[in-house]
Amino acid sequence: MNDYFSDADAFRRALRARRVRQDDCWGCSSRGQLVSLDLRQDFDSLGLPAERRMGRINLCPSCAASYMNSFNETMDRKKGRKGCHCCRWTAEKILDSLADTAR
Repeated sequence: MNDYFSDADAFRRALRARRVRQDDCWGCSSRGQLVSLDLRQDFDSLGLPAERRMGRINLCPSCAASYMNSFNETMDRKKGRKGCHCCRWTAEKILDSLADTAR
């Protein structure tokens, strides 16, 4: 899943259907360094209905970049901004961000 928030209903259905081990990426099932993101907070920030049991989602840096880009694009549309992709996330930027927060 690359465009997580463009179809929030499909994303919610996928979240309910897919069961992934905590040490695997939810998006691609890879193992390794994972980023933990707060689903409820992100759905709430976008004004999308969140399910009561939504918690965190663990993603590899590549899937986390897709998730964050989808989140930002959805927020831009919500705020009426078009084509504002000045802050495109990449796996490298995700890893840099993790390194910055660890310092």
